[in-house]
Amino acid sequence: PKIPSRETGTRYRVAEQVAKELFCPVIAVSEERRRVTLYFGDWRYELPDPQALLERVGQALSILERYRRDLREMLRDLGRLELERRVLPVHVASVLHRFLTIFHLEEEISRMLVELGELGELSARHLSALIHGIREEFFLFLRDYVRDPRRSPEEIGEALLSLEEKEAVNPEKLLSALGLDELDPDIPLAARGYRILSKIPRLPPAVVERLVEEAGSIDQIARLSRRQLTRIKGIAETRARAIQYGLARVREGYTFSLEGF
Repeated sequence: PKIPSRETGTRYRVAEQVAKELFCPVIAVSEERRRVTLYFGDWRYELPDPQALLERVGQALSILERYRRDLREMLRDLGRLELERRVLPVHVASVLHRFLTIFHLEEEISRMLVELGELGELSARHLSALIHGIREEFFLFLRDYVRDPRRSPEEIGEALLSLEEKEAVNPEKLLSALGLDELDPDIPLAARGYRILSKIPRLPPAVVERLVEEAGSIDQIARLSRRQLTRIKGIAETRARAIQYGLARVREGYTFSLEGF
């Protein structure tokens, strides 16, 4: 029996029919019309013009660069609030939303780069540079605010990234993923301090864990004297000074040692 086809040109009609009959991918190329069409079963996809796609990628990368700058400023301001325990749920939701917009845009750009193939290599390197360090910062941020510390940041991140676009702009939905949706919106939250402490040079993760366990939150850690800090295992005089210096820089609004972010 004749296999139906929506195409009019012979080349494309045959390609579609073969894809349906053999249920395998078939590519039809027209150099004159600069058109590449993929077929697989009943599925059809026409690749966009490479030059137009490159322009779209360039525009998206510019937006991503702006989002990255915005996020850095938001995290800088958040750090100062954390040290004074003045972070409200709305601040957490705003930062979460910015993280998610960055990840969604990254995914969109990555899809376009797949279509560009070798033409997108330079843009792919640009994307990698813009995203560097952000995912690690995201997981540290989640560890700081998740209500149940036994939940892994990867699990929470997956739940947040699976939200629909409309849900991702809803503060209640975002806070719900962290277990913060039922808290009073006017009562400040205590950040544990993983994100800020990770920026202090030569401060091992084990020492960070002990600091958080001992003090409970970054604002309490900031209140510890140098003598109190040295009573914690793994912290000698030099390390205590480094911690106090690092926290003082955050309080002054200085973004430091972000490992490329």
